[in-house]
Amino acid sequence: MSNESSVERDVLDQADLAWHGLFYVLLLFPAVLMTVADPATDRWPAMWGLVVAIMVWHAGLVLPVYRPGIDVSVWRGLLALTGSCAGVLTLYGFGEAFVLSIYGLIPQAFVLLGRWGMVAGAAVAGVIGLGYRGYDLDGPSGVFELAGAVILSVAIGGFVHLVARQGLRRREALQALAAARVELDEAARREGVLAERQRLAGEMHDTVAQLMVGVVTQLEATQRALATDGERAQAHLARSVAAARDGLGEIRAAVHAIRPDALGGGLVAATRLAVRRWSIDTGLPVELRVLGEPEVLDADAEHALLRAVQEALANVARHARASAVRLTIGAGAGRVTVRVADDGLGFDTARSAGGYGLATMRDRLAATGGTVSIDSAPGSGTTVIMQVQR
Repeated sequence: MSNESSVERDVLDQADLAWHGLFYVLLLFPAVLMTVADPATDRWPAMWGLVVAIMVWHAGLVLPVYRPGIDVSVWRGLLALTGSCAGVLTLYGFGEAFVLSIYGLIPQAFVLLGRWGMVAGAAVAGVIGLGYRGYDLDGPSGVFELAGAVILSVAIGGFVHLVARQGLRRREALQALAAARVELDEAARREGVLAERQRLAGEMHDTVAQLMVGVVTQLEATQRALATDGERAQAHLARSVAAARDGLGEIRAAVHAIRPDALGGGLVAATRLAVRRWSIDTGLPVELRVLGEPEVLDADAEHALLRAVQEALANVARHARASAVRLTIGAGAGRVTVRVADDGLGFDTARSAGGYGLATMRDRLAATGGTVSIDSAPGSGTTVIMQVQR
């Protein structure tokens, strides 16, 4: 398709080949008809020689543009059109059947000359129309007939040009769509990488950080008891070793994206185990209550809830200075609700939304359709409420 903003046309659209092919067919078809109708006449060699010459002239100037890196200029297209027009006018001398060639020639003006095609098409229609009439308009009726032919030719050529433009725009749109798909795929890949990094960061936080809190707590207790109570120090040290050993297993599971083995017995059993370990590590009592029969959740939701419980307990150990914790697992209305309440210092939720741990809890539960809310005030303790729909 021609470039509307330059004298040089880009490599022609493949759809243009059909119009060139139509021109060649409408040169060959009348010649075949006339040869079959009167095969004995000696005029046919000259006629066929001219038909072949027109096709070679046109193809030699036009078809090379379909090779990569070669463009066709307006002047080259005009030269091809002028020679073809002269050849068709000469073919009229062999018979009126070559009137058919007009319908292959007119579209060439629009295909080859782009924005100049309208003018060239009208000129070609006028010239070949006059040539067909022997350059004799034969009065007003002939003028109107020729004018009608010109108008019809221009209309047909304009339609050809419009179809070609639409084809080019469609192709450009498809290319843009393909490019957009590539960009979207790349964006999705980057987003997936980022999401995986965030997931691994949250996993590490939920395992390494929480378990290290327990280890550090026991080691600090060991340090305090060394000078006064050797047996108690040994007990704390044993708990530290056990916590570190458990932590190693949890870290390996997180690295390999494996669900904690404790979930094999369900959310309640996994929560009991996590609470017992945390209570031993911190020395804080935890009251665990289960209300009703908790809904059976999918593995992702149970895993997110368990990690959220562990994070809530770790926050109590780090910040709350609490003396007791109450954990409630309840079910109803197609959802599971877990509450972790402490009697510690509390904080102003209007000024602080919590740190990375709470953000990780929200992200994890949001990924499974769950929510996290916090009810706290300075001096009134903190309650973390986690809900997941079945």
